[in-house]
Amino acid sequence: AFDGTSATSSGWFWADLVEEPTTSVRSLWVDPDQTLWLGTEDGVVRREGTQLVPAGLSGTVTFLQGTAADNVLAIVSYEVHHFDGNSWTDLGLANVVAAWTGAANDAILAESGGLVWLWDGSQLTAGPTLPGDADDVWGSQTLGYVALVDGDLYSLEGSAWIGAGEDNLLALWGPLEGPPFAIGSRGRAVRRESGQWVELPTGLGTNLFNIGGSGPNDVVATGVNDFGAYFDGTEWTPIRFPDGFDGFGVLAVSAKAVYLVRDDNVRILHRRDGTQ
Repeated sequence: AFDGTSATSSGWFWADLVEEPTTSVRSLWVDPDQTLWLGTEDGVVRREGTQLVPAGLSGTVTFLQGTAADNVLAIVSYEVHHFDGNSWTDLGLANVVAAWTGAANDAILAESGGLVWLWDGSQLTAGPTLPGDADDVWGSQTLGYVALVDGDLYSLEGSAWIGAGEDNLLALWGPLEGPPFAIGSRGRAVRRESGQWVELPTGLGTNLFNIGGSGPNDVVATGVNDFGAYFDGTEWTPIRFPDGFDGFGVLAVSAKAVYLVRDDNVRILHRRDGTQ
C-alpha cells in the first residue's frame, strides 16, 4: 500500500513494503508471474502474497536471475545453482563471478580469470576466455553473448571475444528479448543496436551503478544522491529515488513495480506503482 506522501516531482510514488526479510538482501529478481525473489544472506526467499517464503537454497546469495520460475540461477559463495521448479542443482563450478540465463537450457557462466562456460541444461562446454574477470554477462544462443570486463564491453564473435572499445562502464543488463544496455560513469548509457553500441544520453552527469527493467521500453538505472534515470524506449529521463537510497543498492523491475534495497543493510524495499 502507499502512504500517499512520498510522491516526487517526477510523479514516481514510493512506499515501503510491510514484509521485510530477516537478513540483508543481496540480490533481487521478478519472474514473469510478477513474483519477487530475494537473494539474502540466509538463502533465497519468494514473496507469496503477503509472506516471504524460503525457496530451498541456503547461504549468501549474491546473484539471482532467471527466465521463469522453473529456470533460475543463483550464485552462492562463487558456486552457481540452477532451480528447475522443484529443486536446486549445483552446476559444479567453484569460482563463478557472473552468470545469465537467456532461455531454458541456455546459460553463460563466467569464472574468475576470464574462464567462460556455456550450459545447455545438461552439460557445460568451455567457451573462449575473456581478458579478465567479468562484472556482468548477458545473452543467449539466439541473440549472442556480451560481457562487461573492467569497464569495457565484449561480444562473442565466433571463437573469440571482441572488445567494443567502450570504457568507464559499470553495469550490463538486458531484457530476455534484447537488446542489452550498459551504464557507467558520468551518466553514460549505451544500447546495442545492429551489432554496435549506441550512446543514449541520460541527462545526468553523475555515475550510474545498477540497471534493470521489465523490457526494452521500461528500464531503470540507479545513481548517487538519490538520483537515477528511466528509459521508456525512446529517451532517458532523470528520476528521484527515496531519500537515502544510493546507486550501490539492489534493483529489480517488474511490469508494475520497481523494487529497491539500500546498500547499508537496511531491509526496506521501495516500490513504484506502474500505473502512476
